Formats: sequence, structure tokens, C-alpha cells
Amino acid sequence: MNQELKGVHSDDHIQAMLGLSELSEEERFELGHTFNSIYLHSTTTNCALMAAGSVVEATRWVVDGRVRNAVAVVRPPGHHAEVGCIYDVL
Repeated sequence: MNQELKGVHSDDHIQAMLGLSELSEEERFELGHTFNSIYLHSTTTNCALMAAGSVVEATRWVVDGRVRNAVAVVRPPGHHAEVGCIYDVL
């Protein structure tokens, strides 16, 4: 999954997201309010990784011909992620 993430996100962004669980609830709350419609919680990173992995896996199944089409209904916190924007506030 790391290679797929690096295709669309910087190493700094990935590391920041992996570090969310180390922040206090108050720190996550404050950080979440610096973005548009983002709620950060202790399992945000796991939710985002599961959602991203689901999209990648669904795509693989279609490309490999195991299924004709697929849809991944995912919207974890972080759905508006933008490369680099988190570093101005962390």
C-alpha cells in the first residue's frame, strides 16, 4: 500500500497521517478544525488506509479481469486530503 500512497501523497503527508494516533484528542480536534469538513479521531489513519486499500483492491480486480466493474463506497476522515496542506498547521 505504501507505494500506492506515495503515488499521490508526499512522504511528509504519509508520516503526518501515521502520527495522528499519537496526538491527544484535543490536538486532533484542533487540527481537524483547520480543514474543511474533516473530523480526526484516534482511528482516522486506519480508516483511511482501509478505504484506500479497498479502492486499490477493487481496481486490481477489474484490471485483472476477476470482475467486470466495481465500486468502492468509502469516505473516511481525510477524504479532502491535499498533498502538503497539513504541514502548515502541524
